[in-house]
Amino acid sequence: MRRSGVTSLIITLGLIVAFSSHTDPARAASDPRNGRIAFSSYREGQVDIYTMGPDGGGVRNLTNDTAPDFQPAWSTDGERIAFVSLHVGSSHFDQLYTMDPDGGDRTRLTDLGDGNVEEPAWSPDGERIAFYVSYGGAIDDELFTVGADGSEPVRLTDNARSDSDPAWSPDGTRLAFVRDGRLLTMDPDGTDVRHLTPKGVVGFDPSWSPDGRHLAFIGHTASSSRYDLFTISADGTDLVQLADTKRTETNPSWSPDGRRIVYVLTRHHEENDFDEDLICTIRSAGGGRRVLSADATVSDGFPDWGPRLP
Repeated sequence: MRRSGVTSLIITLGLIVAFSSHTDPARAASDPRNGRIAFSSYREGQVDIYTMGPDGGGVRNLTNDTAPDFQPAWSTDGERIAFVSLHVGSSHFDQLYTMDPDGGDRTRLTDLGDGNVEEPAWSPDGERIAFYVSYGGAIDDELFTVGADGSEPVRLTDNARSDSDPAWSPDGTRLAFVRDGRLLTMDPDGTDVRHLTPKGVVGFDPSWSPDGRHLAFIGHTASSSRYDLFTISADGTDLVQLADTKRTETNPSWSPDGRRIVYVLTRHHEENDFDEDLICTIRSAGGGRRVLSADATVSDGFPDWGPRLP
């Protein structure tokens, strides 16, 4: 997620604040059919990819190696997980990989000699993976897609602006993404670019609801520089603020039934200048926060909710 300044907010946006100070217990009841949540964590002294149940239980380490592994993304059928890693011998840049849900059959899809792969996102048919490449500058990120087997890479953007955070719509017809701090959508071939968020609203980390009618994202308005969790309709209307915690939220992802959103809540401790990153869920209508991370001393991040189980 890249962060930038914001100009002004028009009062007539109709912003709705829907939040609650109530926090459910960490192991509150949750539908187990909602699938497992993949995430990255530093909990064992290295950055690995894990999965856990929708209530935070049953944590499994999938990668367990010395290379940093992060930003997991489930395929829509639950058969593969895309992720980013820097393995010795692959290059000096973060590359795109896929693996089975148990961590087996790891396959490298890219071998970039310049720039780091970031934020993979599967197409609904499982044929392609969108991602962006960061070339090290704040205004030089570009969007790509590649076949699920690493074939046929396609560059979608090529400009002097920052294009990042791709998210594929459930019907496969649109890609949401971020350009210079605003949410946009486009066709999967890079054409028909449309603005989604209103002027004065900074947005990052878009995530489509399972029915394709809404997107969750992290953003802020002119009245606050703190990054909070919002939803917006797919046509750019009905902006709703779900959380107002006086902390920072990042990386939202919807549950398969559309009732909850998983995200990262960052708490900053002034006394020792330490950030703790906790994975939480919240109702998609706001309120009912549940903390899933069991240990506040580790850094959990990049959650992605897997498909519904039979």
